[in-house]
Amino acid sequence: FQAEDGIRDRSPSRGLGDVYKRQPFKWMSSIPWVGEKIGNTQLYYTPSAFNASMNFNERLSQKTPRKGKSSPDDYNFGLNQTYSMDYRLTESINTKYGRAVVSNMNDNRGYIPVALAKGDFGFITDITENFNSSFAPTIQDWLKPTFNYSANYRWNKSRDSNIEGANIGNQLRFSSGISLSPVRLVELIYKPSSGRSVPQRQTTRPPPVRSRTRNPGERFSEEEDIQGMEAVNRDELEKQEKEEKQKKSKLADSKLLKGVHGFARKITPINLSYTENINKTGMGVLGSVPFAYRLGTQRDHGLDHSSQVGTNTGNFDHRRDFSIRSGLNLTRSMSISFNFGQNISSNLRGSGTEQRSMSRDYLSYGSHLDKGFPFVGWSLRLTGLERNKFIGKFFRTMSLDHATNGKETRAWQFDKFAGSKISFLDI
Repeated sequence: FQAEDGIRDRSPSRGLGDVYKRQPFKWMSSIPWVGEKIGNTQLYYTPSAFNASMNFNERLSQKTPRKGKSSPDDYNFGLNQTYSMDYRLTESINTKYGRAVVSNMNDNRGYIPVALAKGDFGFITDITENFNSSFAPTIQDWLKPTFNYSANYRWNKSRDSNIEGANIGNQLRFSSGISLSPVRLVELIYKPSSGRSVPQRQTTRPPPVRSRTRNPGERFSEEEDIQGMEAVNRDELEKQEKEEKQKKSKLADSKLLKGVHGFARKITPINLSYTENINKTGMGVLGSVPFAYRLGTQRDHGLDHSSQVGTNTGNFDHRRDFSIRSGLNLTRSMSISFNFGQNISSNLRGSGTEQRSMSRDYLSYGSHLDKGFPFVGWSLRLTGLERNKFIGKFFRTMSLDHATNGKETRAWQFDKFAGSKISFLDI
C-alpha cells in the first residue's frame, strides 16, 4: 500500500512507527561520502508504541476488641497511573518517555467512580517522569559516534507532611563516544592491493575462426550469427580489461603512502568519550514545575520555596568527565597503550556554599614532585620472551609489563561565590 506521504512497510509490523515512513533527504544522495547514507535515511513520523495503564488498590481494616470501643477503620485507596511512549524518529534515533502518577483517594471514599468521572484523582503523592534518547549513526567505517541522553524527574509530597510545598529531584546524564580508526581513514585515499597474481600461460589455443562461403542469396543460420556476436563481445571485454590495467593508478606504487598505511595499521582505534552528570534537588518547592525543567533543558525551575525549609532549598551537583584511549602495536609481541582522563565536579548548596574539585592524568617531576604538566598515562607489554634460547631453558612463558599513571587532584570551597565557572580546557 502506498500513500501520498509515506510507504507502508510490507514486513510484519513492529508497532505504529513501522506503518508509515519516508525518505525526506533523498535529494542529498549526491553528496560525496555521506550522501548515500543520508539519502537512505528513513523518517518515521508516528510513535512505535504507546501504553497506558491504571491500577487500583483498595484496603479496609476493621478491628473490634473484646472490650471497649472498636478502633477506627483503616482505609486506603491508592491509584497508580502509568503512561509510556516509544518513538523511533529514524533507524539510529530512538526516544522513550514515561510518566507515573501515584495518588491517594481516601477522601473520595464511597464516591470514587463519580470523582474519576470528573477527573478528580485525589491527593497526588508521587510523580515520576523518565526521558531517554539515543543517537548512534554509522557515518563511515572509520567514524562511529554514539550519543545518549536521559532525564529522571521525581516530585514527592507526603500526605502527612507539615511542610508546605513538595520535594523534587532531577537527574540528567549525557554521554557521548567516538571511535576513530586511522587505518580506515587512510584507506579512503590509498588501499594496498591484496597481492599480485602471477600470469599463467595459456595451454590451449583459442579455436580458429571458421569461415564459410555462401552462394549468392544464401544466408547464415541463426546459430552462426550468435557465435559471431559472442566473438565480438569477447574481444571488446578483453580490450576494456587491457585499458583498465594500463590506467592503473600511480598511488598503488607510492612508497610514501605505503609507509603511511603501514604505520596507521599499527595504531589501535582512537576512542574518545565525554560524560556529563547533573543532579538537582529542591525542597519545599511551591507551584507547578515547568516541563522544560523536568526534561533537563532548563537549569532552574524559577519557583519559590517554602519559608519552612530555611536555607536548605536543595543542591546542584554537576560533574563532567573526559577520556581518550589509544595504543600502538609495534610488533607482534610488543604493544603500548595510552590513556588520558580528566573530570571536574562542583556542588552548590542552597545555603550558598560551593565545593569544586578537579582530577586529571599528570606527569610530575622534581625532588618533591612539585612540578609537572598534564600528560597521558601509558602501559607497555612485551610477550614471548620465552622464545629466547637462554630464557626458554628456565621459563615456559615470560612477559614484561610496565605502566605509569600519575594523577593531579585539586579542591576548592567557596561561600556565596559569584565568580566564573571552572573551564574544562583551561585550568
